[in-house]
Amino acid sequence: MITRLTPHHLIALTTALVTLAIDFTSAYALPIKQLLSRRSSSIQFGVNSPSPTLQMNGAFNDFQGSLLLDPDHLERSSVQLTLDLQSAELRPDQILQMVFLQTALSQIQPSTTSFKSTSITRQQGDTYLVTGLYIWMGRSKSASVPIKLVKSNLQTTEIRLALNGTLKDKDAPKELKEVAPDAKGSSGWAKGTLVFLREKS
Repeated sequence: MITRLTPHHLIALTTALVTLAIDFTSAYALPIKQLLSRRSSSIQFGVNSPSPTLQMNGAFNDFQGSLLLDPDHLERSSVQLTLDLQSAELRPDQILQMVFLQTALSQIQPSTTSFKSTSITRQQGDTYLVTGLYIWMGRSKSASVPIKLVKSNLQTTEIRLALNGTLKDKDAPKELKEVAPDAKGSSGWAKGTLVFLREKS
């Protein structure tokens, strides 16, 4: 049996579709904000230096961040991170290095450093290059961070990163040179897993 659509039926159907579209757009408005889960994330670091005091391996415990996610166009997304250097913890056998690190960081203010992306470029497959501004002690510098996208959806985004670099004398703040004159020529690395969870409304 076929029911003939009357103008009233068409109006009711159109109203229902419009309402559904509005509800869907409201529920999944883009971009979607996700917050960094400190509990599910980790950031490790290491320093290689001619000075034994600067040889260290550890992890940071205090960091926060957010991700504005466009699921259909990840290149249009943006991320920002803030890290407290004083939250660094070293291995139990690195007591001397820990004493030096705590002393050095106590003389360097502010102890927080931040990164805010300006562009995200897909490299190959699930690998992306995140370019942005790295800010520490009032200085800003352009930096590019390669990341691997483990998973990304409306609720959760997980990325992995790995960095290596050498401290150049011209890039080191004056305060750092004063507390760590042997840091010149040191190299370091950082790696981690960052998990962002959708912000609860």
